[in-house]
Amino acid sequence: MNLKKIFPWVHEAWHSYTKHHLMLWWPLSFLFLTPLAVLIVFGGIIPFGLNSLGWITFNHKILNYPYMLIVAGLVFCAWFPFIDGIYRLINDCLQGKPVTEDTAFHNLFNSQDMGKALGAVFIILFLLNCLGALFKPLTLLVLLVMVLTLFTPLLLIKDNSMPWQKGLESVKLALQNKKLVAQVWGLRLLVTLAIFLPWIIVAGLGGFHTLKMIAALFALPAFVYLLIKLLPFYFYYPAYVYERMK
Repeated sequence: MNLKKIFPWVHEAWHSYTKHHLMLWWPLSFLFLTPLAVLIVFGGIIPFGLNSLGWITFNHKILNYPYMLIVAGLVFCAWFPFIDGIYRLINDCLQGKPVTEDTAFHNLFNSQDMGKALGAVFIILFLLNCLGALFKPLTLLVLLVMVLTLFTPLLLIKDNSMPWQKGLESVKLALQNKKLVAQVWGLRLLVTLAIFLPWIIVAGLGGFHTLKMIAALFALPAFVYLLIKLLPFYFYYPAYVYERMK
């Protein structure tokens, strides 16, 4: 399989990425800890702790949904500064600007525009998902909107005016470059599969308990290595393609 023919500029993007990989990973890891910590505390420790004390129950038909919405809101508020930081970091790398461990944090407390841009997209996705519960074909629109809003963070990084409209601008840009967008998402899917490949192999050995235990011992370090090696490229490749499109 010739990846260069299937995925545009993948060789050049990977070569550029490897030069900046170490600079990208450390800021990325610190940024990633924020939404992860929020998810662990509010999505795990607090609810399971209250459940063990008997204060809440996971079988309640009403209370669970507002709580999940609160958790989703908290994770989102921690997530959009991460997206803003990583794409600003990648943009500086692509522009040849000096990058330090503090680069991604310079705009961390002024990333509300990214929240507005992504918030508008998530509201549309939420409404479509609700409508999809009534009319199943509309659920396909959720996937379509996710695909077409690929360039939303990149458009905002370049121009933060009218952040609410960046999702629509991304849709227009994606429709003008449909094949390119499909190729970018195809490579993103391959990167995701590669990262989780060790656990996929472990799951495939379900009927062989001894082999599964041995595979699991190797899967954890392999997963950590692939995560560190490939996760930044998941964000780097769309940014590189966008730069080449201009």
